[in-house]
Amino acid sequence: MKTAWLLRLSLGTCILHAVVFLTRPVTSYRTLALGGDATEVGLVTAAFSILPIAFALPLGRMVDRRKVSGFLVAGSALVAAGAGGLALAQELTGLLVGSAAMGMGHLMLVAAAQSLIARRSPANLHDRDFGMFTAAASLGQLFGPVIGGLVLRGASGPAMDAATQRAFLLAAILALPAIPLSLRMDGPVRPTRPKSGAAARTDLRSLLFAPGIAPTLLVSVMLVTSVDMLSGYVPLLAEHVGIGPAAVGVLLGLRAGMSFLSRVLIGPIRAVAGRTTLITMSAAGSALTLALLPLIPNVWAWGVILTVAGFFLGLAQPLTMSLVVESAPPGATATALALRLGGNRVGQVVIPAAAGVLAGSAGIAAVFWLLGGLLAAGAALARRAPG
Repeated sequence: MKTAWLLRLSLGTCILHAVVFLTRPVTSYRTLALGGDATEVGLVTAAFSILPIAFALPLGRMVDRRKVSGFLVAGSALVAAGAGGLALAQELTGLLVGSAAMGMGHLMLVAAAQSLIARRSPANLHDRDFGMFTAAASLGQLFGPVIGGLVLRGASGPAMDAATQRAFLLAAILALPAIPLSLRMDGPVRPTRPKSGAAARTDLRSLLFAPGIAPTLLVSVMLVTSVDMLSGYVPLLAEHVGIGPAAVGVLLGLRAGMSFLSRVLIGPIRAVAGRTTLITMSAAGSALTLALLPLIPNVWAWGVILTVAGFFLGLAQPLTMSLVVESAPPGATATALALRLGGNRVGQVVIPAAAGVLAGSAGIAAVFWLLGGLLAAGAALARRAPG
């Protein structure tokens, strides 16, 4: 079966994203249970992205020159180890280390998986196959928060400490099946490396100045950071307005479910609208819905808002992946994709850290208005991306 590799890759991706998005909101509750505040939640959220900032480009260059299965296996193992480390953490430093390990494992997984799709998928099927890959990620993002919410259901005070440990241990166990799924994934690939060795000479400047790359990267940063921060700050806002962890898990799962749906439907949607139009719509629709979230502190209203936001947030990511692959210099596809991931991680460090300071001074609602403003800027930038 020609697409068996894509099915295995998607299943492993679904499992590991379920693990990551199970642990992210649980980490917020764990931080609060250990005596942390909104600022420290922002720091722990940012820790997920610290190591990938330094290693994204070197990792991309390594993936361009080697087979990807080893990176997929290593990334899966590191995500499992990071979840286990979070279960053992008894202070903020341990949470920072565990989150950073999971972030590095996630980077290795996603960089290798995207490179594999770019190599093995025909150019005319990039949108479809990146859509399937990101749909699998969204499916994991749906189940992860729901599972975490069920484990934490009814826990408060001292009981929250033990409940978060159980959730992290469960996440570590769930990650293990992704390791055998990652073996022997390379197979026959389409040639992507030119004889001239352009990949070795590709540098950061030439990538950034390739047509369409810079605006696409910026839009991607804003969209990915918004999804990431929802996992960290929806629990905090919910705690503030009296909505419990189980409901938060369902709400975050609903957001991910709608992102899954939009990515499954990306083929037909793409057939009637250009990439630029869809990315602009995605950023603008997400901006409006997220800015509304703190204004209506009602669980049913949040369900509607996050349903709409989830659909919009799901559209743009596979399209930005396709744009980066098609805009990258020959032989530097994985490097360009890693640059995109590294840019995302910079945003995931800087923006949550700034949001943590903002939440401490101006309140949690200001974080969501910050996200709305960033996404509105992303909608403006998307108009400069190639159609």
